[in-house]
Amino acid sequence: MNPNSLPRTAEPGHPTPSHILKPHHLQLVKILDLTFRKYATPGKLPPELLLYLYRILMVELSEVKQPATYEQMVSAIENNPTKEESQDLVNEYKETHKLILSPEHLSIFFKDCITLVAGRDEEDDSSGTFERRSLFGFFIRRSFVSFVKLSFEAQSQLFVDYHAWIGKKFNPDSIRIRLDVLDNSYYLFKVHADKRQFAEVDPYAWYVKDDASGDTMNAEERLRCFFEQYFHEGSDSGMRQLALLHLARMHYVQHEYPACQKLLHEAINVARSHNDRLTLQHCLGLLHRIPEKGKRPVISEIQPDLHPYEILYDVKKLLQINNQQPMTATFDKITQVTALYDNWSDFQHHRPVPSEQWAQHAVQAVAWEMLGCSALATVHNRVVMSFTDPGGNDNTRLTAAMNYAAAYADMGNYEQAAALLIHPTIWAGLTMADYGHWAGSIWKILVLRASRRGQLRLYNEFLKNRRPNIPHNPREYWFGSETPTNSIIRDPLYDVLYMREKRQAHHYIEPLLTALWHAEFQQRWNLYRTALIMLADIGLEYGMAKWSRRILDEILPQIMTTTGEQKGLALVTYARCIIAAGESSPESLKESLQFLKEAETNFRTIQLMKALQDTQFLLATVYHNLGMEKDRDAASARCLATEDQGKKLATVATDDWPHDLWNLVSRIGAVIAAKT
Repeated sequence: MNPNSLPRTAEPGHPTPSHILKPHHLQLVKILDLTFRKYATPGKLPPELLLYLYRILMVELSEVKQPATYEQMVSAIENNPTKEESQDLVNEYKETHKLILSPEHLSIFFKDCITLVAGRDEEDDSSGTFERRSLFGFFIRRSFVSFVKLSFEAQSQLFVDYHAWIGKKFNPDSIRIRLDVLDNSYYLFKVHADKRQFAEVDPYAWYVKDDASGDTMNAEERLRCFFEQYFHEGSDSGMRQLALLHLARMHYVQHEYPACQKLLHEAINVARSHNDRLTLQHCLGLLHRIPEKGKRPVISEIQPDLHPYEILYDVKKLLQINNQQPMTATFDKITQVTALYDNWSDFQHHRPVPSEQWAQHAVQAVAWEMLGCSALATVHNRVVMSFTDPGGNDNTRLTAAMNYAAAYADMGNYEQAAALLIHPTIWAGLTMADYGHWAGSIWKILVLRASRRGQLRLYNEFLKNRRPNIPHNPREYWFGSETPTNSIIRDPLYDVLYMREKRQAHHYIEPLLTALWHAEFQQRWNLYRTALIMLADIGLEYGMAKWSRRILDEILPQIMTTTGEQKGLALVTYARCIIAAGESSPESLKESLQFLKEAETNFRTIQLMKALQDTQFLLATVYHNLGMEKDRDAASARCLATEDQGKKLATVATDDWPHDLWNLVSRIGAVIAAKT
């Protein structure tokens, strides 16, 4: 669940706590005093300078970012567009601290500045420069009132903090005042709001930090502290269901499903009792995401308060092979997501979030890849990578990057795939939960490389013990693994491939035909093509060479634009079909050469050593039958070299590149876990 889509947590019904005067407020008051009182004579300050000062003041007074330091303020004032005309103002601004030599001087400072604000009574003669409700007038009046309420002890502390701020020795944490009714050391005069500590956002920020760094115990405590605060003067804060929802989401991200389910049931009851429909819909959506063995996943119905992400997650449910749904249902859901996102933004007054806008493109990339259109999947991944902000915690960008890297690795570009993922713009803002997915993607690249190179020892002694907390089935990489993938399409294909190595593939025709039917019904054309290639290969064993060639003639144009195991297998099978259909005539042998050469290049690119050796052996045999002795000897030499290289790789227990890469991944994980 996207944290940006969760219901807003803190909207207290009472005004925020009283304003706390801070050192940088004095400098802001001073620049207002100099600009609009002392140097307010027409013509004394050029319009360019006034516009420049307006921009600085608007940013600082609105407090939309961290306050500028003293050096930053002075530098901003000095670097104005009219330096000569403003030199007197700049010099006097830089000497403000020389006028405040004791706490008593603070009273004089504020007494002079308050004259800028008009009086409360319209008949009062004290008409200031600013209206009381204007931005500048409100800031000066609020600062003056805050100063008047300070006790002498607090004024002395403000004086010390101000000069410490000037001298770069100020600690911002020292200005956080916890209100206490029994302590009068800070406010001499207290109003009603000063006698009660209202809710602050800091505990929630600490919860987000602890959750991102993987400290779940502290995160739970921070969340409890946040929601136990005083939000308003009612008897019930109405926030308990939000606390339960956030806590359930944290357990869900950590894959602690029983705890998440228990909390969600409680949150649903509380939300219903408070008539909080939006939170109730979020709880139900998260509850439907929890996987349950033996049950089909629940598909959400479109409702007024349903977030588009819930429909987008339904796409993931439909993409599961065992749900036996065609890909058209997936694209129908994606169309619904696009329409629902526009409706959500319009009727829920939801500020558009970029990650939500591009999320459906990342899901479409996965859907197009399963449909067999790799080029369209690449386009959608590029769209996400181009229009999302780098270096953040956007899970959508991470998903697109991992899909992109997986496509590179499938084509044999392992270094390029890893380089894409270890770039700082990908992992800089990751949480520990997303770090597990990110590290798992790199680990899968290393396992894919090792399996193709035949490095079983490297996998058993190095990679296997370093697997992140991700789902993994060795059957997807190694022959002989009996652990099923629980897929009605992929499992029969793995069985046929394994039995093909044992020369017994013809015994698995019925499971292969069943898998082929499911792949065609579900429109998973990538798996469908692989199944057809295997069927054509088995057809050769039954002497059906022309039928097998006709099958491959139909799908080969769709495969030739890619690079990977499927292309290599199709090329070799097609070359064998040509030779068998032509009864090993010289013409058929010559026709098969181009496909065998391209298959050799393909297998060498992806470093699939066993298939490369077999292809080179077949190529040498074809050259021998054609009487091309020179080419035969060259192919035989390459075959022997590949065999020697495969034996050397099989004995390798540690490889420099995977070792260095995984050390880097581990150090990045330590940095993410320790970030503050």
